[in-house]
Amino acid sequence: WLRGKRALALWDELARIAFWLTEADSYKLAAWCDRQADFEIATRRKAWTAADRREHRSLGSELGLDPSSRARLGTEQRAPKKDAADKYF
Repeated sequence: WLRGKRALALWDELARIAFWLTEADSYKLAAWCDRQADFEIATRRKAWTAADRREHRSLGSELGLDPSSRARLGTEQRAPKKDAADKYF
C-alpha cells in the first residue's frame, strides 16, 4: 500500500541495508517510507506541522534509522543484503 515510486524505492533500500529490522517492523517501516517520500517534496514538506516532524523523527528512531537509536537497539555492523528480494527482513 505504499504510495508512489519514491516510497517503494525507500522501502527496497532500507529492506536491503537495515538488517536489524524484522517482519514485525514492516508496517512502521512502510509508514516511515510514505512520510519520507512526502517530506522530500518541498511543497508538501512546507505543509508539515511540528507534530508531523516529531512523528516522522520518532518513527525513524524507533526503527533505528539514526546512529544513536541503532546504538540503543544494540545493532552490530554487518554487510547489507545483496538483494532486497532475498527476504524483506
